[in-house]
Amino acid sequence: MERLEAVSHLQAQQEAVAGVVPSVSPAGGKGTPFFPHRLPVTASALCHTRGYQSQHQFCLTPEVTSHSTSPVSHQRLHPQHQPCVTPEVTSHSTSPVSHQRLSVTAPVLCRSRDYQLQHCRYKMNKGNECGVCYITYDENEHRPRTLPCGHTYCSACITTMTTNSIVSCPNCCICHPTTSIDQFPINYGMETLLQQMKTLLQQVKEAQMTQETAVALDKTSEKDATEAEAPVKTDVTDQKRPAGLSMKLWSVVEEQKSSVSSMVTGCQDTQSQLDQYWAQLTDWSDQHLKLEERLQALLQKNKAAVTLIELEKARVVAMKQEGEEGKKKLEATLECLQGVNTAEEAGSAINHADLCSVDLGDWRKKCHEHLPDISTFSTSWKVREAIRTALDIVKEGSDVTHTTDLPPLPDPASSIKGKLIKMTELLGKVTVGELCKMSLPVMGLLVAGRVVAVQDQGRLRFSRISLENGRVYLHCLQDQTPSPHARTLPFSEVVEAVDPSSTLAFLDLGWGGSTKGRVHIRLNPNTPASQQFTLLCTGQRGHSYRNTKLIGVWNEGEPGEGVWGGDYDGKGGASLLPLTGVDYRESGKAGAVLLKAEDDPDSEGARFGIVSRDTDNDNTWYNVFGEVLSGLEIVRAAVNHSDVTQVSVVDCGIVLNE
Repeated sequence: MERLEAVSHLQAQQEAVAGVVPSVSPAGGKGTPFFPHRLPVTASALCHTRGYQSQHQFCLTPEVTSHSTSPVSHQRLHPQHQPCVTPEVTSHSTSPVSHQRLSVTAPVLCRSRDYQLQHCRYKMNKGNECGVCYITYDENEHRPRTLPCGHTYCSACITTMTTNSIVSCPNCCICHPTTSIDQFPINYGMETLLQQMKTLLQQVKEAQMTQETAVALDKTSEKDATEAEAPVKTDVTDQKRPAGLSMKLWSVVEEQKSSVSSMVTGCQDTQSQLDQYWAQLTDWSDQHLKLEERLQALLQKNKAAVTLIELEKARVVAMKQEGEEGKKKLEATLECLQGVNTAEEAGSAINHADLCSVDLGDWRKKCHEHLPDISTFSTSWKVREAIRTALDIVKEGSDVTHTTDLPPLPDPASSIKGKLIKMTELLGKVTVGELCKMSLPVMGLLVAGRVVAVQDQGRLRFSRISLENGRVYLHCLQDQTPSPHARTLPFSEVVEAVDPSSTLAFLDLGWGGSTKGRVHIRLNPNTPASQQFTLLCTGQRGHSYRNTKLIGVWNEGEPGEGVWGGDYDGKGGASLLPLTGVDYRESGKAGAVLLKAEDDPDSEGARFGIVSRDTDNDNTWYNVFGEVLSGLEIVRAAVNHSDVTQVSVVDCGIVLNE
């Protein structure tokens, strides 16, 4: 009881910290919370068999006998705190019930403890929730912060309430200028009280369990005495037991059956993992064969290059021989010119020297014109560079036959699937092709959130790739740096892998500090509006629909109702592509996604509308470029929100596979 009183005392302190003023008793007592649903009752004889006498007070609702005239009004009782038992009043006094002495049995004591524990939990849950979003305070997004006016709200709600650097308190309507949420201090006092209340509730619960155990022991004793007198009933398991087996042997058989069934289930799970591993090995084998084919083709090119070089070497040898012969002729002519004695000998030697000079000149010209052969040089250089690059990669990656340099592998006792995923995280490299195939190791990396697409257009931006419900999502590009252990892919290659004829985009809508759901939109192919919607969902050109607010609702509560959104720049949302001059389809069904009407002067924009109700009288909407595939109930919930302009697009992107 002392612990329960301490909990109530801490609750009063917590309400004071949160800015809640506790009510006082009708008698005018100050500082003491008054709970009109509690009636203090004095227990005069508790658990007579244990000899326990007490004067403790319990929050019970006494039922006054016909002889009592106590003015008890059941309307004063809180509807959520009606007690589960009603002890009878033994006194015939006409005094108020609050001063009567009641006889309460041990079971009533236990149930009253249940009631007080439930009441304390109710008060604690009420006090540890934000007064705006009704979400329990925590140490992250919903951490309690105190405004200068003294009222406390969670960090998420204060961020949401910030408009034009002004926060208006929902309680006292005082406006507070702000530049950052960090300027509002964290309510450490509330956090400490919440922690203390949780500890005290745990202690009260343990005390209650001790009391319940004592009562259960009493009931067990009575039950044993009753069963000793009652006829023996045959157990259901005993009824199934064959007549030839004893009860002990039949119990052993049942245990063995359960053990064998568990082993069969484990075997099936291992078989499934082996099938997955076999499929992965088959895929790796196919990749090796393709690489081998490419290597064989490279070797064939290398052989062809060697053949060309050998032919070129033969030509060079022939040229050298031809030049050597011409040189010898010139040397012989030079000797003749040196030994001439007559005019006839001189004329003959000169003519012969001229002929040799012409031949040798032609040879030199041919050498300079045809050597080196450009085709041989180009082929040899390309093949040599390709082989050298491949060998450098192998050298940098170390010898594939050695495992001493590998990072530590997973625990051998873990499952086949777990070890395969872990080894892929340590050693694997993700490609767009593997991402499209959705192999088991890639799935493990996606689930761990370790695959991102990178765009480098003057600045690095990153797009998270996730796996949810069997679909691979490419989220909007952001400036946030991913984990250093994440596998990266070129953003352009990832986008090119998406089928443009059947693009599936998504919008995550949220309000009140939380995401309410995801809306999938199937875009019509080959329309500028669909292409623009994809660009703004992925953020390829800088702007995106992420963190934008919905604009308004049209035909609210009537046929053809819908909601507008897409003001990504706060100026109406300028077009990224020319949208006119295209024939869009018409639709009057709920879920249609459309542009602004053609007669609207702002039709050339990025704003879009989603129809939440069917039209009537065969009316249709023009400029329809998509259709909601799933999540229309989220759109309708946003339309019915008290302030649709507080509904935001928390995240957006496209689906890479279906």
